[in-house]
Amino acid sequence: MNVIEGINRLIALFIEVFKQVGRGRIWLWLLLYFILQWLILEAHSEFPLPFLYGLISFWTGLFGEQVATGFRHYPGHFLLLPFFFEWARLIFGLIVEGLILGAVSLLFYESFVSVPREDRFRFRELLPRWIHLVLAYVVLNGILMGLGFMLPDLMEGVLDHSPRRIAFFEWVLLPSLYAVVVALLLAVVPSIVIYRDNIFQALGRSLRLFIHNPMTCLVISGIVLAGPVVIANISSNPARIVDNFKPELVYWVLVVGLVIDMFVHFVWMGAAVRLLLAEEE
Repeated sequence: MNVIEGINRLIALFIEVFKQVGRGRIWLWLLLYFILQWLILEAHSEFPLPFLYGLISFWTGLFGEQVATGFRHYPGHFLLLPFFFEWARLIFGLIVEGLILGAVSLLFYESFVSVPREDRFRFRELLPRWIHLVLAYVVLNGILMGLGFMLPDLMEGVLDHSPRRIAFFEWVLLPSLYAVVVALLLAVVPSIVIYRDNIFQALGRSLRLFIHNPMTCLVISGIVLAGPVVIANISSNPARIVDNFKPELVYWVLVVGLVIDMFVHFVWMGAAVRLLLAEEE
């Protein structure tokens, strides 16, 4: 396939995905996930409320009393809000994200393929696939977290005292590695719920999809990661926000990140399902 054909195919794929923007059931699942995550963020933001204080104090206390004490005071509360929220969100996502994205994938599949009414998506049919969806979440996030934790330490000597190198690492190198990982695992969730693959079969199917469509998978991955990378780099330095703006802005940056994630998951699952189906044509 030459470059022009590849570009045309990519454009056609995204046109097919965005034709599904009016599918309300897809957005209902994404909105549900947004609301659930927002409630977790709200609980951290409004932790002094009597019915939240004990729970959030216990949760933050798991990370050490000194850190928990800092969280309970202003403006330390907003300095530590991204840290505690992201960990809570990660654990919550381990339980439910696979089911949500699995539902979205199946609804996209039904939009692209004519499915008899009696065979259409029912949430209870996803439950037997839950453990494989959890494993998919662990694999993807485990690799991404491993890169995020280990690479800065490995490159400490190169990055020390060089703001330009640090900026290049945070905005170019690390996101590029994330994009490669996501491109390789782009279709794991749709593979599990559409083809009823186990985690190993789904990983194999996604890797084969990448081998057959490397540039397409990388472009999709780059597009879906662009917004989250920007938000992650902003929220990872809350001190800058607190020092230069109102501390409460940290909360709104995290809310914007949740909104962006709705659209990210729409594009990601839609493009992955469409690409998988194209492989069969």
